[in-house]
This record gives sequence, structure tokens and C-alpha cells, in this order.
Amino acid sequence: MKGLKKHLLNREIAIKHILEKPASSFTPAAFHKLRVEIKRLNAFFELVEFSLKGFNRNKAIKPFKQIFRQAGKVREIQVEEALLKKYLTSSLLVGYRKDLRLQKSKERTTFYKLINESATGRMRKSIHKTIPMLAEIDKKKVNSYLKEKRNRIFKHLIQYELKPVQIHDLRKLFKSYYYNKDLVVKGVQNPTLDWPAELPELLGRWHDSYVISMKLDQVITSAGIDPEEIIHIQKIMGIISSESETKLRRIKEIVSASYRYDELKL
Repeated sequence: MKGLKKHLLNREIAIKHILEKPASSFTPAAFHKLRVEIKRLNAFFELVEFSLKGFNRNKAIKPFKQIFRQAGKVREIQVEEALLKKYLTSSLLVGYRKDLRLQKSKERTTFYKLINESATGRMRKSIHKTIPMLAEIDKKKVNSYLKEKRNRIFKHLIQYELKPVQIHDLRKLFKSYYYNKDLVVKGVQNPTLDWPAELPELLGRWHDSYVISMKLDQVITSAGIDPEEIIHIQKIMGIISSESETKLRRIKEIVSASYRYDELKL
């Protein structure tokens, strides 16, 4: 199928370009972009594994995993810092923020040590070993993959009551689906209805609210926090919780309506 090889090579080029950046240019956006590109590559390998017997996605993505995980450690701290800046004044949790900066510096140093010719060589080998297999994948297999992915999402939705851990899993399923639908198989007609574009974004914003609430809850229960700070932080947590509940209700409305519609079509 046309386009698959080009997409895979584009992922290689994008990842290589990011990893070649000097440390001074590795901004929060660069760490985020690197993780997104590896997620897109992993989703692509998932499509290949679905389409071809004998292809092992876990083996194919293995050379990228260590860098992905380490970039994730840096990224988590960056996200937490951004959320703290958004919800709290700079006079609150000064010591905690300092500890975050020190931890971030440590994780960044570890990340840079992982980037070497041996690591990038293994990544390149994995991608180019996959390329000859792509000729066996046609539009029918791709559409079958998309249909199976949609069914997994719907089964996931009806098994749970959208608790936090299930929403996190649902978010990952959506990403995998959209990475392949929108970026790999442009032009392939999928007869089923897609979810509103609002949903993936809403899941992401809900996840951010949930993460900062959990972090703040851990912080105020730790030793050394000023009682006056705790009172102020608890008020902010109440606001975040209210915003999170509003997002959660909207998520439930969308998935419920989408599921009923799909049932009627079938």
C-alpha cells in the first residue's frame, strides 16, 4: 500500500532530527515532540503486527523504549512545573519547586547519556528491517485494523464506568487509533463514524487536571509544608476538582452518545 514506507521513513527522519539537537535546544516542546513521534512509530508497528503474521511489535520498538522512558521522566517534571505555574502563585511551594528543578536536571543528564551512535544505529536497523514487509499490507488490512481498533475502544467503554485509570487507558487507545487513521492511511475510506474531534483533546485536558490534583494531594500530606500554604492549595484543588468533574461529565456524554449511534448503525 502506497504511503506506508514514506510514513515510516518520516518517523525515522523526525526522531533523528530531534535527537541531533544540542542540549541547549532540547526545550519542553522537543521532549514532547520526541515522545509523540515514538508513540506514532509504536502505533505504526502495531498496525504492521496486526497485518502481518510473524512481525513482533515489541521487538521492533525495543531500541526506542529506553530513550522514550527517560524522555518521559523529564517530560513529567516539565508538565508538573507548567501546571504548578498555571494554578499556583510563585510564592507557594518554593522548596518543592526547587527540588523539581534539581530532579529535572538529573533526569536530563541521564537522557543525554543514552543518545549515542550505538542507540541510533539500533533504531535505524529496526525501521529499515520493517520496510520490505510493508509491501504485503493493503487497504483491506488497514481498514480491518481500524475496525478492530474501534471495536476495542467501544468494548473498553462499556466495561468500565470511566474511572481515572480507565480514562488513561482510553486516551492511549484513541491516540493509537488516530495516529494510524489520520497519518498513515490518508485516503482510505472508513465507513464507520469517528468520535467528535473534541473527545481526544478533552481526555488530555482531563488527564492534566487529574495529574495536578494527585500531585498537590501528595504535596500537602508531606512534611514541611506551611499550614497557611496548605489551606490555600486546598482551595485551588477544589477549583481543579470542579473543572475535572465538568470535563468528566462531558466525556461520558460524548462516549455514551457515540456508542448508542454505533449500535444503531450496526
